[in-house]
Amino acid sequence: MGRQNLEEHFRDLKAGLIPLRCLLGEDQGREQLFDEFVDHGEFGLALHVVCDSLLEVKGPIVDDQTIEAVETLHEKMQLSDSCSAQLRQCRQLRA
Repeated sequence: MGRQNLEEHFRDLKAGLIPLRCLLGEDQGREQLFDEFVDHGEFGLALHVVCDSLLEVKGPIVDDQTIEAVETLHEKMQLSDSCSAQLRQCRQLRA
């Protein structure tokens, strides 16, 4: 991947992550951690901060659009974990 393509890829990942920040709620520690990871290009870690927050017992019930956004980011980053499946299962249990 060329430098220009890599920079475009990073902008795309960042653009996908930023809207998920609001799902962190009022947890300033997680917000700061998320922001630091994004600022330093650690997009996978930033995504996991969001996933961990959503999977907490007190986390919000997520909709299909949010789960799809998380899945898309996982695919773009070539991350393979069970976050999306856990989010779907968690949503069903909370409904």
